[in-house]
Amino acid sequence: MSDWEVIPLSDKRISTEIRSGFACGKKDIEGGAAHLRMNNISVNGSVDFSLVRRIPKSIADQKKLWLQQDDILFCNTNSTALVGKTCLFSGWEEKCTFSNHLTKIPCNTKHVVPAWLALYLQQLWSNGYFAVNCKEFVGQSSFSNDKLKGVDVPVPPIDEQRRIVARIEELTRRAEEARKLATEREAELDALLQALYSRMIE
Repeated sequence: MSDWEVIPLSDKRISTEIRSGFACGKKDIEGGAAHLRMNNISVNGSVDFSLVRRIPKSIADQKKLWLQQDDILFCNTNSTALVGKTCLFSGWEEKCTFSNHLTKIPCNTKHVVPAWLALYLQQLWSNGYFAVNCKEFVGQSSFSNDKLKGVDVPVPPIDEQRRIVARIEELTRRAEEARKLATEREAELDALLQALYSRMIE
């Protein structure tokens, strides 16, 4: 690990821009532009499209804050426990913009694998780093972009980043398969016990 560097997030070798989105009170416009919000970042580090708010396209076009594939989305405002949720935006069926409660972090892909940075920030969140260091208000907490820019990021050589990301993704896939299998087995067991109880009653 001697060839790993520790670099602040604001370093141009990591990110070309760190920018929050914009607020919009109009959020249920039929046919409007997708405006991602706090709820769209899940706790497992993925984008949740189950509820997408829509704002006037004219406002979205005026702001010109469209997400690009492999941008990182960081939740800068939420409850204390949820500040710092992070996901990697891999694109959607249409263009998406984002709220002021989220921060977009495009990566400099010459030096950083986006999935590596997303995993690292998500790990900081899981470990409670953002909860401890956020600023608390009545009803919500925030982690400012200035603080975010100062977060130190371990940066191994890019081939090493790719190797680690691939390994983590493989282990995550196996864990998901194991959980799914355990759930199916539990359902089968419940059905069997229910059938046995019914037979006993009869």
